[in-house]
Amino acid sequence: MGIDIFSLQLLELGRAIGINFNSVLLIGRHQLFMSPYELNTFYRILQKNQIPTPELQGNYGPYSERFLSEVFGASIIDSVDTSDYEGATIVQDMNMPWKPEKQYNVVLDFGTLEHVFNFPVAVSNVIQACKEDGYIIHALPGNNWSGHGFYQFSPELFFSLYSEERGFKNTRVFAAELFNTDDWYVLTSPKDLKARLEISNLEQTYVLVITQKTEHAELPIDSPPYQSDYVTSWEQSEQTLYIPKTTRIGIIRKQLKRICLIGWVIRLGQILNMNRRIGVHGYRKEALKKWKYVSLLKSYYSTVQRSTRDCAKEISGINS
Repeated sequence: MGIDIFSLQLLELGRAIGINFNSVLLIGRHQLFMSPYELNTFYRILQKNQIPTPELQGNYGPYSERFLSEVFGASIIDSVDTSDYEGATIVQDMNMPWKPEKQYNVVLDFGTLEHVFNFPVAVSNVIQACKEDGYIIHALPGNNWSGHGFYQFSPELFFSLYSEERGFKNTRVFAAELFNTDDWYVLTSPKDLKARLEISNLEQTYVLVITQKTEHAELPIDSPPYQSDYVTSWEQSEQTLYIPKTTRIGIIRKQLKRICLIGWVIRLGQILNMNRRIGVHGYRKEALKKWKYVSLLKSYYSTVQRSTRDCAKEISGINS
């Protein structure tokens, strides 16, 4: 667990949308997996693209506290772990319910919760440790990480867990493949798609999440989330049998496979077509949008700047 290039990219997206990193809780004491050379290379790329960059101060050591303090302005940094073997400031088994003594502006989970067996309790602890209007940020294993920890995570989990109905807002979920730091995929909520978001690919893939907690945030141990397509089916008329779109497509594809070898042709095409690295069952183009990371980051800065200008205009109109 710790800050690698993808976690750093996620932190910079957080900076772009205006997250205040003043107080930070690390779920597990996070190491810093990037060398001074790698950090300098990353920020030089941002600088060339006219993106605000911090001044780096050489070697930050094996753990992330100094880096978070000097680069992201964190003045309070705590870490929680089941053991103090890595020097965590709080010793707490995340499998067990926990009421933190204080709350934090940001809670970071970069590769920890997949190792905690009792995930609903652990993520409830994460939510309780976050302040109202604070942010929770995850970088966790998605596809092709079998054996790494107890779990691999689906985007559906975070869209459902951190929905507006459950007291969260501005939830963003991304996917990125381990050996491709340039391309990020912005994912669409299955609820908005009205279909399952079933991602298939050949590489180890991160699920990356940013969400903001409101005063009405619900804990999964008190009120568990439900998968969105089932909620939709329950809301249908009692006389109507609802079949998710991806299920209908799946039935059709199975029939086609019986008629010919189309399944093998599709699979061969996925392997040979290296430009299409991530696919979605059902081929719903709106399900995910591929971005160059730098372009995505710049778009976030542009959105924040536009919002700031709009607020300024509203204030000046009120004052006049």
